[in-house]
Amino acid sequence: MNMERTDPVSLEVNFEKSQAFWIELTDFEEKKCDVQLMNIVKYPDGSLKKADLNFLAENIPSIGYKTYYLKGQKLANQETKKAFQNETENRFYRLKFGNGGLTIFDKELQKELINSGKFVAGEVFTMRSVGNGAGEFADIQQPDMEGFDKTGNYQTKWEVEENGSVFTTFKYRQKIRNAVVEQRIKLWHNKKQIDFETDLLNWEGVLYREYRMALPLNMTDGQVAYEVPFGVVEVGKDEMEGAAGERYKTPCKDFHPRGIENWISSSNSEFGVTMSSTVAVADWIDPTDNPIPNQVLQPILLASRRSCHWEGNEYLQTGDHYFKFSITSHKPGWENGANFGRQANETLKTAWAENSYTTAAIPESMSFFKTDKPLVFISTVKKAEDSNDVVLRITDLEGKDKTVTLEAFRKTSRAGLTNLIEEGDKSLKVIQQGIQLELGHHAIETIKIEF
Repeated sequence: MNMERTDPVSLEVNFEKSQAFWIELTDFEEKKCDVQLMNIVKYPDGSLKKADLNFLAENIPSIGYKTYYLKGQKLANQETKKAFQNETENRFYRLKFGNGGLTIFDKELQKELINSGKFVAGEVFTMRSVGNGAGEFADIQQPDMEGFDKTGNYQTKWEVEENGSVFTTFKYRQKIRNAVVEQRIKLWHNKKQIDFETDLLNWEGVLYREYRMALPLNMTDGQVAYEVPFGVVEVGKDEMEGAAGERYKTPCKDFHPRGIENWISSSNSEFGVTMSSTVAVADWIDPTDNPIPNQVLQPILLASRRSCHWEGNEYLQTGDHYFKFSITSHKPGWENGANFGRQANETLKTAWAENSYTTAAIPESMSFFKTDKPLVFISTVKKAEDSNDVVLRITDLEGKDKTVTLEAFRKTSRAGLTNLIEEGDKSLKVIQQGIQLELGHHAIETIKIEF
């Protein structure tokens, strides 16, 4: 991602016997980081054999890297235990747990984010959903209430699964119609982020069933927006006028659910909520009887279908399914959550080295490319087809004309605009800070750089 970011990191670390009883982690500037270990395996003497190391990597450079150093400690850390209580909080949120899910209060914005009258945050529900595989031939087929069930119909037995200096995880397991829901709520202590790890287990593969997760927002006047390839759609504003024509009679603005890329959000004049998603389809309208007017963000977990071919098979997807969603709340406007929605899915990658080298040719932290506009997205970095030049593709997500400065990790001798297949070359201005160009609203531009 072409922005400085702070995000969770998890990796497995291994040690020789008696090498480490706990871990100290510092960045290259010797700043200590909070760490949390999971899945610990120990040697007979109590030293660590292997564990999953979790920490929050702060201020990672845009399209770049940052170096951390790990040391074994001879004194074991006292692992903290935490009994489950119906309420918990950190400096960002106050959570209240109930049957099937939770409510969320934003302490910074002083806003209750969830309307819990019908659903609660994270609640999983199922409905009948009759449809064909590729056969939504006109209107999108909507679910109905036959066989409706939800996790909130049962007494939820929450427990604290993990607790430490980095995050706390709360978990429950509940049987509902035709499946078992196992959900983990992960509250990060030093980042404004809550994860919903939602597993649909032992799914029986019954035809025409659909499962959704609900995030019922405390707003009825929210502007829903979602990410699409190289852009953002605001519901009711960005669709083509009227119906699509031919067999499609419903106005385009009324179609739901819709395919999304990384995130969906809703904002009113008081606050906004953005949810990243590992599924491709989401809704925002309550599909049940006597629907509430609130915006209810709903990733669609699974829908069993029959092939649209009269001799085709059934798509039942029997078995276990795993999903992850991350949410944050922010000031009004999708612009304030768009980068979060993308980076929650594009997780940081780790490279492990046994030794450090005093003769290393590159610094301990570096950005390869960055822009001076947070909503200008670098989607591609590659070698040019016919030369050793570097090609970047950048996009405006905001829908505004702007002057953009693109900074590279090395001095640029020349840069030019080319087309998607790298034909043509229009020179760009190279200044001390980098490359400067005029980027039109919703534009996708390809830049060829010679170092």
